[in-house]
Amino acid sequence: LFTARRINEKMPAKAAARIRHAVKDVAEPKIIALGAAYKPDTYDDRESPALEVLKCLSDDGYDVTLADPFVKGHPFSSIAELAEGADCIAVLVEHSVFEEELERSGEDILSRMRTPVILRF
Repeated sequence: LFTARRINEKMPAKAAARIRHAVKDVAEPKIIALGAAYKPDTYDDRESPALEVLKCLSDDGYDVTLADPFVKGHPFSSIAELAEGADCIAVLVEHSVFEEELERSGEDILSRMRTPVILRF
């Protein structure tokens, strides 16, 4: 249990590092983070690793927009709308609404992005 907890605690930093690497060659990258809840299709954001990822990136000065259809304070309308001019979309929580839109409109989403990078965690 202790080892598993230590591994889990490192995951937000690893996810943030993967996002940083994806935009390392982009001047002033715009990052869209999808999902703030603790697990898919829920509203509970207590102890959410996604919020830790956001904090890591924000503390480093990155422009990050966090969107979640379930969690108050993180408005979401569509990935396509958020993708306009974005350099990286990071799916931090696999809400079914995200998966459905990516499946249905993936090409449109990529075409709206300045740098078409979609990462899934």
